[in-house]
Amino acid sequence: SIWAEFGPVLSRLVGREITVRYGDWRPGDQPVYISDITLAKQELDWQPKVSVYEGIERMVGWIREHLDLFR
Repeated sequence: SIWAEFGPVLSRLVGREITVRYGDWRPGDQPVYISDITLAKQELDWQPKVSVYEGIERMVGWIREHLDLFR
C-alpha cells in the first residue's frame, strides 16, 4: 500500500499520526500500482527534478496555504 511508504512521511510533515482505514475494493480500484518512469527517461530524456519526498513536502505546504479550497 502507498500508505506503508508515504504514511510516515505525511505524519511527520503534518505533525501527527494519520489514521488509515481500509474498506472493501470498489470497481476500478487497482490492486497493484507501480510507477515506472523508464520509458520517459528513454524516449524523452526526462527525469524528475525533485524527489518524491520533496514533492510530498511541497504538496503539504501548498494545501496548508490553500485550505479554503478544501472546505
